[in-house]
Formats: sequence, C-alpha cells, structure tokens
Amino acid sequence: MERFAKLQERFGFVIEYTDATGNLRHYEPDFVAVTAGGTHHPIEAKGLEDVNVEHKDRAARLWAENATALTGTPWCYLKVRQATFEKLKPDEFADLLAARGSE
Repeated sequence: MERFAKLQERFGFVIEYTDATGNLRHYEPDFVAVTAGGTHHPIEAKGLEDVNVEHKDRAARLWAENATALTGTPWCYLKVRQATFEKLKPDEFADLLAARGSE
C-alpha cells in the first residue's frame, strides 16, 4: 500500500445513497487507501449491520465504478467487517482484499 488516510468530516468525502425508507442520505467512508498499483479504495470498517448497510454498500460500489469511469483512476470499494478483521488480524492490505471474498 502506498498511502492510507482516515477520512475526517472536513474533507467532505460523501457518497449519496437512498436508505431503506427512500430518503436521500450521505455516507462517509472511514478510510481511503491507495495501493502501489494506483487503485484507490474507499474503506468501510463495519461493526454493526443495520437495514441501510446494503444500500450504502451498493451506493459505494456504484460510486467507485463511476469515479473510475470519469477519472480514469481505478477505484474499488472495500468493506471490512469487524469480526473478519479480528479473526484474521491482517498486517498487510492484501490480506484485507483477500478477506473480502470470504465474507
């Protein structure tokens, strides 16, 4: 991994989504990482799952696809469940990417 940052509110990085009741909401990913190959990853560290998580996930994946198409820079959304993180205790970003397929 080249770069990694915790996203703070002042950066204004939000992804719009429609919640389970049809309301427009704003979702703020927790982190962004950039790999050595140049792929940017908005990352959500998820502990508690609620009814809106699937809506946020779908919006974040779509956002990443659109950002890639519009900028030419590859973006790929990554959600890491707390239970998975605690089980694997990864020390490399590649381990998180691999864990995504096992959830």
